[in-house]
Amino acid sequence: MRVHMYRASRMDDLTTQEWELLLTETTQALIKKPLAGGKSVSPQNTYETGQLYAVGALRLSCVGL
Repeated sequence: MRVHMYRASRMDDLTTQEWELLLTETTQALIKKPLAGGKSVSPQNTYETGQLYAVGALRLSCVGL
């Protein structure tokens, strides 16, 4: 049995330009997953959160393996 080890490293946050290039399905998943933990997945909350990411008020952290 082989054991593979991965080393995680923090990368730069996603820029607003990179956010705009993501597929809608991807952005929706990235928005809804954290909101679901707080049970706030209403269309209004999803829309507002998406707008905050789009203008850079919220940042999406990236980790490389």
